[in-house]
Amino acid sequence: MVDLERATSLRLTSIHGSDQDPVWSPDGRRLAFASNRSGVYDLYSKQADGLNEEELLLKGLHRKSPGSWSPDGRFLVYEELDPKTAGDIWVLPLEGDRKPFPFLKTEFIENGGMLSPVPDSQGHLWMVYQSNETGRFEIYMRPFLPGTPGGPAGAKVRVSTDGGVDPQWRRDGRELFYTHDKKLWAVAVKLGGTPEIGVPHALFEMPRGSGWAPFADGRRFLFIEPAGEPAAPKINVVLNWTSELKTTG
Repeated sequence: MVDLERATSLRLTSIHGSDQDPVWSPDGRRLAFASNRSGVYDLYSKQADGLNEEELLLKGLHRKSPGSWSPDGRFLVYEELDPKTAGDIWVLPLEGDRKPFPFLKTEFIENGGMLSPVPDSQGHLWMVYQSNETGRFEIYMRPFLPGTPGGPAGAKVRVSTDGGVDPQWRRDGRELFYTHDKKLWAVAVKLGGTPEIGVPHALFEMPRGSGWAPFADGRRFLFIEPAGEPAAPKINVVLNWTSELKTTG
């Protein structure tokens, strides 16, 4: 973890294995992440101050990766790679019996699930995600309805118009960002029983590299860029080096 103001860093995990895909809890006190320390990428959490040990949240046979927390901290959205159904979106309750349940589990690839930071006018959160059900990835939204007889995923609403991946919310839930054709796109959203989706528009060309996140106000973005290839080692060739051995008279 890097303190951007003080320019200091704190190593949060050090156990043997690969720890990936950290996501903040809504109160900023904890992080959920994936780790393969037991062989398969399972879900763990840890306090952001690094003082406590990692807590195992969910263990299973398939690779898992956290996506987002619900704004009240009650649910953790994650992606599971099932050999039969490819990418699926699951939800882990963080209270009660903590029994995970599928949000979308189909023959298509669904991933990148993120719950809206605020509820709509009816008190429902919305899940934004990407799916290749049309043959290419597009961005969709569905209301999050845990515990309802019809399942937790309500009717879908398409957000993108010409392809898109990696959707992310603005903090107030009134705008969505995603990437497509090496550009960062934005689209206005008004949540409700039937959400109002604006016309997507490109903001700018994406920097070279991967990994990005919007600031809370949606006016700035954080990108990960490659540091560049290390300089090639130099070899100095000395010609007629024997002349250096001669002494001057």
